[in-house]
Amino acid sequence: MDRREALKRLALLTGGALSMSTIAGVLGGCRAGSAPGYRPQTLSSDQHELVATIAELIIPETDTPGARAAGVPEFIDRMLTDWMYAAEREHFLQELSRVDALAQERFGRPFVRASEEQQVQLLQELEQEARQTEPRRVVIDRATGQIVDGPDTSAEDIAQGRPPRTLTVELRPFFRVMKELTVVGYYTSEVGATQELRLNLVPGRYDACVPYDQIGRAWA
Repeated sequence: MDRREALKRLALLTGGALSMSTIAGVLGGCRAGSAPGYRPQTLSSDQHELVATIAELIIPETDTPGARAAGVPEFIDRMLTDWMYAAEREHFLQELSRVDALAQERFGRPFVRASEEQQVQLLQELEQEARQTEPRRVVIDRATGQIVDGPDTSAEDIAQGRPPRTLTVELRPFFRVMKELTVVGYYTSEVGATQELRLNLVPGRYDACVPYDQIGRAWA
């Protein structure tokens, strides 16, 4: 399966279209992987642990490794550093801080120190909020990645034969972004592709309908 086909399947898993940044990252070769001694480039150590905790709740360890073991937190840090525009990155980090603030307000402690039941409760609320909240469309400067006032001039620039200077992006609710990055990071990792999904390198024939109990997992 090539990367473009994988992206189509990952969009189905996340329940919607993937963001431009996520698509660019995957097509550019960004993959999850837990490298020994990895040092986050954008996330602080506390933020990295918060991201890891949330990701593990989204894809927990069962009979196969969970998001943390697959290197999803490192994948998210790389996406924030190398593939997101500055406005997207700042929005994500602000919303990540809000998760901790909500946990402190509700439970009197940071999210990572709350009980698993409390953590799940808060994430369920954020998921419901994400379903009811429309993304905020903003115009950014392509060179800086920052939000600018005024209209998107990319169509005009292209018509005039100039490189587009602006771009319209969506700043989406936190849980939607977090779930997308977790799922994409996990299923593009070696762990996710070979242990959680059943890898079929050289299929001998096409079987349109195969009983699930014969394969046990989805095909990669």
